[in-house]
Amino acid sequence: MSWVIWLFEKKMIKLVNKFWQSKNLKFMGNDAQFNEFILRYLISIWLVDWAGPCFATLKASENGVINLKECNEILFLWDFTKIFANYNEVL
Repeated sequence: MSWVIWLFEKKMIKLVNKFWQSKNLKFMGNDAQFNEFILRYLISIWLVDWAGPCFATLKASENGVINLKECNEILFLWDFTKIFANYNEVL
């Protein structure tokens, strides 16, 4: 990590290492929430930014539990396209 300059990057590396070393990750949520999470994440990193959504979802799952509802609410902040504006109505 000696090449890393920004504090944000150092924190991101620590979160990623913790995530990868976690042996008992648990998902809280249902299939629809999982699908929404994957779509929201992919769209947010393709259209807006990769670092913000990645950092926020890693930080939210820091305790080893990935709460899909919470992660979807976090990723809502990057939905500048409003592509999910009516998503809950479809469900």
